[in-house]
Amino acid sequence: MGETKRPTRGIDWRKPREEGFLLALPSGNTVRIRSVALDVLLRQGKVPDLLTPFIAKTIYDGVDTKQLDEMLSIENLAEQSDEMLALIDAICVAAFLEPRIVDDPQAEDEISIEDVELADRGTVFSLAMLPANDLRRFLDRQAASLEPVSDGNGDGPAPEQPAAD
Repeated sequence: MGETKRPTRGIDWRKPREEGFLLALPSGNTVRIRSVALDVLLRQGKVPDLLTPFIAKTIYDGVDTKQLDEMLSIENLAEQSDEMLALIDAICVAAFLEPRIVDDPQAEDEISIEDVELADRGTVFSLAMLPANDLRRFLDRQAASLEPVSDGNGDGPAPEQPAAD
């Protein structure tokens, strides 16, 4: 007889939101991000009015990568710069798990949105809007494409371990 299906545990549902995924950014920094539920940002009023129709369409029809590329084009950013940057910033604040983006960073794991380069914010913006499963597949491919670099004397030095608190 076949295996009995069981409901997915709550911890497994929450894992992508709570733990997120590591992402190497264009600046060379690494961040732990999570997908951002656009409907939550919309309900919280964090979507600029000008961009609400695009976000509403994305919620119901999914992310249209061509339309997203057009939205992130230099021409469009110049035309709607304030609204677009406000949306990018809101998504970055919601997506960053580690370090956290806060208004007045004090702790070692806190930064300000001004600390994040625009190229990094654009990358996080475009990836954070993907569903968690799609984001995981993208980041797994990113990790698989990275090859270790030899120091010329074997496998290279051992990775540095983070300092204990």
